[in-house]
Amino acid sequence: TVDPSGRCVGVANYTGGSCALFPILEDGSLGEVGSFLQHTGHSGVNVRRQEAPHAHSINFNQDGTQAFVADLGKDQILLYDVDPASGTMKPSQQAFLQLPPGGGPRHFCFHPDFEIAFSNLELTSQVALLHYDRVQRTLKLGQVLDTIPVSAKGQGNSTAECLVHPTGKFLYVSNRGHNSLAMFSINADGKTFHSLGNAPSEGEIPRGFGITADGKWLVAGNQKTGNVVAMSINQQTGKLTPVGRKLPLDAAVNVRFYQR
Repeated sequence: TVDPSGRCVGVANYTGGSCALFPILEDGSLGEVGSFLQHTGHSGVNVRRQEAPHAHSINFNQDGTQAFVADLGKDQILLYDVDPASGTMKPSQQAFLQLPPGGGPRHFCFHPDFEIAFSNLELTSQVALLHYDRVQRTLKLGQVLDTIPVSAKGQGNSTAECLVHPTGKFLYVSNRGHNSLAMFSINADGKTFHSLGNAPSEGEIPRGFGITADGKWLVAGNQKTGNVVAMSINQQTGKLTPVGRKLPLDAAVNVRFYQR
């Protein structure tokens, strides 16, 4: 992930359970690693997946001075203070936020006002609301909701991506196995959110997806069926509707929009 100032790149290393920060040089290339931080420990709740630390993603706050690393193996969001000018980072005063045991935090996304954030829990098909104090630079756990019906639990399902709509009114989470996109409405006070149900992903194993800057379209990649689908977003209800044809693309796993 590139920090908001465009001066450095954060990397999460899943297998090794670590994270790193690289400065971006004037010509756009990467300089020598500024910081490398090895995670230690693990929750062990899920014996197969949480046998070691597994840093799964890294994201930045509004000005790039703090980074948040979702570690699936530790059931934690680790917080780091960042110096974009030097391309270095170190643990924040609040070193981590503990998430529900066995949840396996995978990705992390901020609300546009940077007062709340969300992390999808891969192993339990849930998503957690997190309250962010911009002054104290701390995170606190809020609501945790299911991303699939209770009847579908324990059937090889897992979450992949989570993104907040540009208006801040809606949240979307992709479900592998259940092959759907969970839709949520975020209450105006930013303290709670509720489910709007699920929309079929129009393929198998949906992973990363993107939302256009104007908030009108969501485009998702289905890895197993090898297709990319576009969905219109109802601006009042947040509901998704497939449009157009499916674009064949082998093992599509992520979608990002280039902002001009």
